Amino acid sequence: FGRKKSQAAINAALAKDKLVALFTQKDSKLDDPLISDLYSVGTLCAVERTLKTEGELNALVRGIARIRLVKNIDGAPVQSVEVVELIEHIELGAELEALARHLTSQFRAAVNLGKSVEFMNFMRLMSGVGMSELGDQISAALNISLLDHQLLLENLDLKSRLYQINDFLAKELKVLEIEKNIASKTQAKFSQNMKESFLLVGEEFDSLNAIFDISPREDWVYFNRQFGLGTQKNYLNDIKDRKTAYMADYLKTAKAFTHQGWPGAQVEYNFPSTGNKLEIGNTLYVLPVIGIHQVAGYYRQSGALNTEYIAFEDLLIKRDESGISIEVNSPLNFDFFRLLVDVGVRQFDIEGKRVVSLFKTDVIEQELPQMTQEVTLDLKSSGDINLSLPTYSSYDATTNYIWLNDQMVEANIVRKNNQLEIKSSDFFDRGKIKIYFSNELNYPPEEAPKVSYI
Repeated sequence: FGRKKSQAAINAALAKDKLVALFTQKDSKLDDPLISDLYSVGTLCAVERTLKTEGELNALVRGIARIRLVKNIDGAPVQSVEVVELIEHIELGAELEALARHLTSQFRAAVNLGKSVEFMNFMRLMSGVGMSELGDQISAALNISLLDHQLLLENLDLKSRLYQINDFLAKELKVLEIEKNIASKTQAKFSQNMKESFLLVGEEFDSLNAIFDISPREDWVYFNRQFGLGTQKNYLNDIKDRKTAYMADYLKTAKAFTHQGWPGAQVEYNFPSTGNKLEIGNTLYVLPVIGIHQVAGYYRQSGALNTEYIAFEDLLIKRDESGISIEVNSPLNFDFFRLLVDVGVRQFDIEGKRVVSLFKTDVIEQELPQMTQEVTLDLKSSGDINLSLPTYSSYDATTNYIWLNDQMVEANIVRKNNQLEIKSSDFFDRGKIKIYFSNELNYPPEEAPKVSYI
């Protein structure tokens, strides 16, 4: 709210009963509208929170009821009006229930096609709300005119209103499907202009615009150094049906063998909370999981969405043949989690349209013959090894990790020539130790993969 009289009304509501009446201007260009310049049907709201910024007052409000403006109250210290609550006509029955289920399904389909929505609202709608609220929340997300929004607000017959919302949503779905079809045709057109080259250090791609495919694809990723970034993101189309279209997954790559380099790549992986025990597979998007780089939980407090980065000591991470389990020790009730998952890859870096680096994720495995808190492992290489080791980050602290008897444990790792010295406060029992690292990738030219590019 920028106008002083609007700010005064919000402040007066906060000092009294926190109730405020909101009405829409018929002409948004008017700087100082009169009561006659407002639509007569509006919303009674409760002010939940406010935030003051320079010259403005931002307010989070919760809609309570539809209201009709009766008259202006003259002489009040702040702009005040008399209103009457409008009662919805709700005729319960099989038709209304079927319509609500259909709307929920169509709205989910729109989000899956790329429609942008507020995350927490979407979660609430998918978990089940009243039919009236379902209609109001979906209508608020529709890309329709201000007048159409107002007409939906003024329609007091729930069944009629849901049918109107369904018609608007069906049109949006059609547009989203057309956009997706156009994108597919554009991709097909690009494929006509594809060229092929080999993945060898020094190989130059003629007039490179974009990498299209790598054959065999398997676990290949790439990093384009021309953008000058430490890390790069690539969107992943969710194949796990976790209903996370509202929070996209990403594949992240880093410049090879730098302080930001990783032993592989990372998948930014999101899913709703089902408690404080998380489970993922041993592969994500066909890439083998080699560890967990970060766990972040998201929770609501006083209406705001907050982030908690989980410290390593508050996690118990184990793996077996079925996958990886992550137990989070926290008193907070999280709405959803975002994991940064380390994955094993083969990567090539491009600079000036030329392949300048090739590396792969490698692993050292060794049986510990006795109980110890310190161990030295040989990298077993006759040549020079460029090395990036796995780390866990809790936002303000970073540590290396290893796998001991299929449990992720914190460790201090120091490289000395072709050896790794590993120390850990976790008491090593007899068993298998496993460390993932990045290593230069070499192969005969005749075995080089083919890259299709535009």
